[in-house]
Amino acid sequence: YISAVKEWAETIVKDSKKFEYFWNDPDTKTVFFIGKDNIIFHLIIFPGLLLAYNEGKSKNERFVLPFNVSSTEFLMFGTDKLSKSRGIGIKIDEALKVAPLDYWRFNLLYNRPETRDTSFLWSEFENNIKTLNDNIGNFIHRTLTFIDKQFEGKIPKKLENDEVDIQFIDHINSISEKIGESIKNFKLRKAIRDIVNFGKEGNVYLNKKAPWHLIKENKDAAGHVFNICIQAVYAFGILLSPFIPDTSEKIFSYLNVPNSIDTSWYSIDENAIKEGLKIKKPEPLFQKLEIDD
Repeated sequence: YISAVKEWAETIVKDSKKFEYFWNDPDTKTVFFIGKDNIIFHLIIFPGLLLAYNEGKSKNERFVLPFNVSSTEFLMFGTDKLSKSRGIGIKIDEALKVAPLDYWRFNLLYNRPETRDTSFLWSEFENNIKTLNDNIGNFIHRTLTFIDKQFEGKIPKKLENDEVDIQFIDHINSISEKIGESIKNFKLRKAIRDIVNFGKEGNVYLNKKAPWHLIKENKDAAGHVFNICIQAVYAFGILLSPFIPDTSEKIFSYLNVPNSIDTSWYSIDENAIKEGLKIKKPEPLFQKLEIDD
């Protein structure tokens, strides 16, 4: 760990201060993500080595101790343990021929073995991507497509909220804190599953409001629904960025909103996207996954 960071600082970013920032700054919080078979080394042996090195050193010379160690159970390949020597598993280059990278990222996080061993199954992979598409992909595509076709791609204006609107708006305004708390506690599986449930809530909201019927009598009322929905779409762009970043980039591209690592997690609220913003013509974010046995 130490030599790798030193090499990175000196040869990759060519700034030795980066090494000091990472290992010597007392405000640095290092987190180690490991499998359960490496717990003893990371919780006992490695901290012991650091403590021994730090003895007698000045404050600026000491190495920071691990802030947290997030360990997981084992991910099995079917009923077998993953094994490179025995050819059990799938290589990265082979995996990317089967499905896009974000599909793999989502599936691994959705089934992250945080409390017990889990198994990778091809049928479950297909079902998990279907869940992703049915809940998040469907909500986002319905919202963007309707705005594109019925409002010339411009975000419609807001009207007065009713009780159904307020209930969904409350979810929008609180979702970043909810997901952020899970991430801080390294409950990544819960975080990604709560984001999926947020998509489910969005679809429930759309079905309750039925803007495809509203627009026949009151276009402004239908527009109000999609002004609220577009705030949720923006929220997905931010919430998904740590998990499936390629999808996040697509969302921001469709919204015509710049995205960067500095995009504020807590900029999510009911007024983040303004009336009149012109969106791009959307394409479906996900495709059905069909894998031959």
